[in-house]
Amino acid sequence: MTEIVLREPSGEEYLDLGLPYRFMQIGPTREPVDIESVVKEYLQRCIVKPDPLLAMSGLSLIDAIAVKDAFMRFFIAEPAKGSNGSPGAT
Repeated sequence: MTEIVLREPSGEEYLDLGLPYRFMQIGPTREPVDIESVVKEYLQRCIVKPDPLLAMSGLSLIDAIAVKDAFMRFFIAEPAKGSNGSPGAT
C-alpha cells in the first residue's frame, strides 16, 4: 500500500459521531484528548482509497499515526475568510 486517500467528514457524519476529541482539565489548562473509538469510526467512513478496513489493518504504527494526524487536521481548520462566527456571517 503506497497511498491512503481521505475525504473530509460530512456534516451528517459530524452530527452522528461528534468531535473526535474532548477537552480535559490538565493542570491549569484544558487540553484536547482524542477519543480513539470515534477517530476509528471516522476513518472507517472517510478513507476513500484503498478499502478502509484493508487500509487500517495494513498500516505500520508510524503510518497509522500519520493517517490519524492528517484526519485530525479536518477538525482544526481555520474558519473561512470573512467569517467571524456570529449569526448571519458567511
